[in-house]
Amino acid sequence: MIIYSDITARQGLAQQLAESRRLLDGMLGGALDGAVAFEAMRDAGGRLVDFRLILVNPTAERMAGVVASRVLGRGLIELFPYIAGGTLVEKFQQVIETGEAIDFEYALLRYPDRWFRIAAAKMGDGLAVSYSDISNRKRAEQELREAKEVAEAADRAKGDFLAMISHELRTPMNGVIGFTNLLFDTEPTAVQRQYLDTIRESGQSLLRLIDDILDFSKIEAGKLELERHPFDVRDCVHDAALLLSPEAHRKGLVLTHDIDAAVPLSLFGDPTRLRQVLINLLSNAVKFTAAGRVALRVHLGPLDPAGGRSLLFEVEDTGIGMAPPVLARLFTPFTQADSSTSRRFGGTGLGLAICRRLVELMEGSIEVRSTPGQGSVFRFRLPCRPFFAPGQAGRVRERPAPKTPDGLMSGFAERHPLRIFVAEDNSVNMRLILLLLEHMGYRGEAGTNGLECLQSVRHRHYDVILMDMQMPEMDGLECARALRAEGIGVHIIALTADAFGGARERCLEAGMNDYITKPITRADLQRALRDAYLKIHGVVS
Repeated sequence: MIIYSDITARQGLAQQLAESRRLLDGMLGGALDGAVAFEAMRDAGGRLVDFRLILVNPTAERMAGVVASRVLGRGLIELFPYIAGGTLVEKFQQVIETGEAIDFEYALLRYPDRWFRIAAAKMGDGLAVSYSDISNRKRAEQELREAKEVAEAADRAKGDFLAMISHELRTPMNGVIGFTNLLFDTEPTAVQRQYLDTIRESGQSLLRLIDDILDFSKIEAGKLELERHPFDVRDCVHDAALLLSPEAHRKGLVLTHDIDAAVPLSLFGDPTRLRQVLINLLSNAVKFTAAGRVALRVHLGPLDPAGGRSLLFEVEDTGIGMAPPVLARLFTPFTQADSSTSRRFGGTGLGLAICRRLVELMEGSIEVRSTPGQGSVFRFRLPCRPFFAPGQAGRVRERPAPKTPDGLMSGFAERHPLRIFVAEDNSVNMRLILLLLEHMGYRGEAGTNGLECLQSVRHRHYDVILMDMQMPEMDGLECARALRAEGIGVHIIALTADAFGGARERCLEAGMNDYITKPITRADLQRALRDAYLKIHGVVS
């Protein structure tokens, strides 16, 4: 008797399974990532104790340095006992228990510079795992972090260096300019006055150079922060024109400024930096114009598609003008028209580069038109952001008549009686400050460092401390913190030659009340002392 059955379907299925296995083996064999599979190994109580290897692809063999035939059927912890209780085993147990796939990065315990990216998913009562070597990427990330730290350290060093340079240059300039101004009060002869004018102008030129270099460095380092508060653009324009009027008059130039009536009374922005741009452009216009006129105009631009307007500023002169090749590089740092321009007119070529950066920081743009021998027109536009205080809309403020500053009249100390202590380690600057106070009617007391200041204030009452920031033994910031920690509420005015950035914030954080940048002028000192007096006596200025 013959028994037979049709196995055609079974044979076809076997062929399909064999083909699938060949495809799977081909995929695993050609995969760039390592691929392994485990089945759970449990004790008699069903507790997971290890993971038995049931599949290892060729890439995994190469990456692990093993031969599949020698590791298949063995447990993961059995092969690598040092991983027991570690992160890798915990992650695999988590997948078995929760059924949720995970993806993580893992460094070998014995070779911490070897990193892998591991993906694990549950497969029956086991795991399917793929992993790739990311050691090169991790090394690159580490190198990038180290390079970033080096760059940040270099940036901090640059900032500290510039702050130190600012202090070292401004400190002697404070004495030069301050004592020159005091000499003007001694009724000098006409010849002596000419000499004093030369000294003062030279000092102011050096100070402008220092400020230009520091401003450019702050901009390049991304540390220049703009103020944002309401201000009167007419005051900015008037002040800039007023500052350049004496030089324009000396050269026989007509200097005019005009503001369209449609320009809002108050704007929101940074008046200090706007004034800086205007002064720089006007100064250049006056410098490069031998005859004729310089005009500053301000008006509103047309409506843009978003419904906003720009504020347009124009500075036009009848000066030497510039050719197209010069215009192409005009806003490049340290660039002037040509070497003869630098020799004839002076300057570093930083002013216009700073103007462009400031205008861009204020979200504007700047351009220039020029014709050799006929003159130039510099134009920049800024977003017009009107500010209307309650009840202000539609009102026009009259400009008050100029007042004589309090400090130029006698009796300032009588009107603002204050007991003042000066903490300053530089003998020239200490003498200058004490003389300025004496001219105002005060008799100041002084110390050369923060410790002397601290001891004096502990034993005697003072209304105001004029505090230098950089002093030996104890600097101004440390002294201010110590005073505040002891509950001493004396009004502290910082005196600093650090114009690089952040000095004001550091002063206020240390508990100081106000801030004056060297060189110290009589007007700045009077303003600070007046504000101190009003604050001490609860008067709103």
